[in-house]
Amino acid sequence: MLPSVDAKNYFGVTVSRKVANSVIRNKLKRWVRNCVSTEKWPEKYESYTFVFVFKPQADAKFFTQKKYSDFKDLYKNIK
Repeated sequence: MLPSVDAKNYFGVTVSRKVANSVIRNKLKRWVRNCVSTEKWPEKYESYTFVFVFKPQADAKFFTQKKYSDFKDLYKNIK
């Protein structure tokens, strides 16, 4: 999270190729885009740059077992 130079929020998503296959990587990126577009950000996070980074886990099936509701709960805890 970095302050942005103008009054806009910017979001970036990075998913390592080692996370899973392309279907799962694209699903994670869609989840982030959906949460960012549908959820309201608090005033204290206005004009920041956010980067979501997904790194490989020790358990190879970690991301394949996650559901959107799990991700959305985690996303709400960021606030």
